[in-house]
Amino acid sequence: MEPAQLEATFDQQSANYDQQWAKLAAFREGIHLLMGSLFARLPERARMLCVGAGTGAEIQALASRFPAWTFTAVGPSAGMVAVAQKRARDNGYADRCTFHTGYLETLPSSAPFDCASVSPERVLQMQEAYAKDVAIIAPKKVAAMIAAAGFGMPVQFYQAGLIHAWYTHRLPG
Repeated sequence: MEPAQLEATFDQQSANYDQQWAKLAAFREGIHLLMGSLFARLPERARMLCVGAGTGAEIQALASRFPAWTFTAVGPSAGMVAVAQKRARDNGYADRCTFHTGYLETLPSSAPFDCASVSPERVLQMQEAYAKDVAIIAPKKVAAMIAAAGFGMPVQFYQAGLIHAWYTHRLPG
């Protein structure tokens, strides 16, 4: 699927996306609980990069747990980014967020991030809805991509079906 098609599809789904995936809420909440525990060692004012931030559910969970953190949300769909922005405004943490509509490679340079995430819901959603058009990245390749982005070798700490969650840290330097 071409990027423009993918963006348009997510734009169309954005208003009802959370309801569409409500049956997976237990998986998402489990990942958020584990992420919070793993990220507890990060600086009090950590900067987090959320790639494929979707509607911002992950950011909401972490923003409530870590009230001094700031977040950069990246997503190709303007509709999904708009839902994430509304969620942040409605829940009182929008001033700690930067939203970028586009792909990671189009994100302007900034200070280094203390942690990063890739939305597991996005991987599962893409696998189910676009099985013929989108390739799912193998866990070993995801680990290599994370490491190549300046983070330590990631450790997979959660898996439920096709949903994987990783933990890593920014390398010094």
